[in-house]
Amino acid sequence: MSIEMTDDIELLQQWVVHGCEDAFRSIVDRHVNLVYSVALRLVRNPHHAEEVTQTVFIILARKARKIRRQTVLAGWLYRTTRYAAAQIIRAENRRIRRENALSKMDNTTSESVWVQIAPDLEESMSHLGQTDRDAVVLRFMENRSLHEVGEALGLSEDAARKKVQRAVEKLRLIFIRKGVNTTTGLLAAGLSAGSVQAAPAGLAGTVALSTVSKGTDLTISTSALVKGTLKLMAWTKMKMITTGALAVLLCGVTTVVVKNQMAAGGNNGASPSNDPVADLRSNMQAAGGTPEQIDRMLCVDNLKQIGRAAYQWATTHNGVFPADFAALSDQLGTPQRLICPGDKGKSSVKKWSQLKSANVSYVHVSPNLRDTRPNVVLVRCPVHGHVVLSDGRVFQGDYVKQHGVNADNTLNLQ
Repeated sequence: MSIEMTDDIELLQQWVVHGCEDAFRSIVDRHVNLVYSVALRLVRNPHHAEEVTQTVFIILARKARKIRRQTVLAGWLYRTTRYAAAQIIRAENRRIRRENALSKMDNTTSESVWVQIAPDLEESMSHLGQTDRDAVVLRFMENRSLHEVGEALGLSEDAARKKVQRAVEKLRLIFIRKGVNTTTGLLAAGLSAGSVQAAPAGLAGTVALSTVSKGTDLTISTSALVKGTLKLMAWTKMKMITTGALAVLLCGVTTVVVKNQMAAGGNNGASPSNDPVADLRSNMQAAGGTPEQIDRMLCVDNLKQIGRAAYQWATTHNGVFPADFAALSDQLGTPQRLICPGDKGKSSVKKWSQLKSANVSYVHVSPNLRDTRPNVVLVRCPVHGHVVLSDGRVFQGDYVKQHGVNADNTLNLQ
């Protein structure tokens, strides 16, 4: 099989196992436009975008051995580009606001869908799940056919089509919350038309050369960027592992309790408690967590569920948020999520029809149900000070205390 026909992961294996520079160069040629385009949108500076592009492929070369065969390389490069760009933005302190970005654009296209979505595209993409994000990247940013998207994601062509359609619809709802009203078809057309720009001539060769040539010295800024991005990737991965482990624990409590009860049948008749949360708390304490830390973690998870439920409710009610927690019964599932684990004065109920103020810890504080600003505080925990914003994000009490809530009920974000 020729290099042109070889898939990404096989090329990566040729680089890892045999040090095949042609294979790595082929990967760069395939994806340099994607990486450069995403970087340029984020840093809005061609020179910095080139530096980010070089950084991403250096990191790919270093981490190639650890990349799994089922990885969608385009999606991996997309995520790594965002990490590298975040380092540039932080180092240069150049967070350009949407109004400045729009003012620099050609007035003749100021009303197009692409002009409206471009400034917030990467931030909006971050709200999609990994598979949905990979589908959008492959279909619109790498211009892959639905058959190719399906192959990369392990789906049939028809399933890939539905996956892409659902991902674009989710993205459309996110943009609606940001004040951009469009249809799914127009959004897809905008993504196809504007999301990828050609990288500067010669950039692919420069990137490949600096990556595969062991004797090439990196500039101080590029070296620092590589190190900073690797640290950010490691931190994000650890955060995801921690969050995922907590989710598994929360979702798998029943299984754990049943297994413990089965095991206890032949062990002196002992059995765990009838309180799954108490058993979970016991397991987390055994892992080294203090009761206070565990309460805070479980509280954050509760608020994430509430924030996600409120966001889903708003997207199906013309952007209007629910007036109270009871409206979230379909989205939230159980009213037990409304009690902070650190609030010992509240008693839980299993049915929404039984819900009273004595069964709710959290405070619904949004003053204006139609306020669509993403940093409006929607829910607050009086025990820990955590807050949920109208876009579903959760900020812990320490951050809230440090940065403060404004008089108009918005959280200062940095």
